[in-house]
Amino acid sequence: MLNMNRFSPPQPIGIVDHIGSSVKTELKLGSPVLVTDPTRFDGFAEYVYKTTDYLVPLPDLRPEYLVSYGSGLTASIGIDIAGRVKPGDKVLIVAAAGGTGQIAVQWAKYRGAYVIGTTSSEEKAAYLKSIGVNCVINYKQVDLDQTLTEKFPVSRGCLIVLF
Repeated sequence: MLNMNRFSPPQPIGIVDHIGSSVKTELKLGSPVLVTDPTRFDGFAEYVYKTTDYLVPLPDLRPEYLVSYGSGLTASIGIDIAGRVKPGDKVLIVAAAGGTGQIAVQWAKYRGAYVIGTTSSEEKAAYLKSIGVNCVINYKQVDLDQTLTEKFPVSRGCLIVLF
């Protein structure tokens, strides 16, 4: 049983409050966990009962873990399943400095892709460069369509676009 008093999103995080006597797990009472049950969104409950199959151990309880799970899953689906990104692919990530975007950038770089990231400010552009974006495009300063057409003509290969 998990005590969900700390946070209450659809995919909850909480602490292990009780462990059944026949449950085999390395989790301990008080362990922080993320619940990944795709069949129920019960983060608004005070307590939930879950098998250990649906629990991901966390180092501590922080709200950032809530968005990391959803954003990371979205990025991984875009990079690995929809995009099938492989080394050398050119990947355009729209809103690359956002929550999902910055995970997608790092995931695509890990896969060996050349990453193009769009953003709206110089501060975000500097951040994108710091996490490895190969080509940052500030769409408030340049025409996005023209820039992409000039720098990445179709004849140079496939461009995978992730929103």
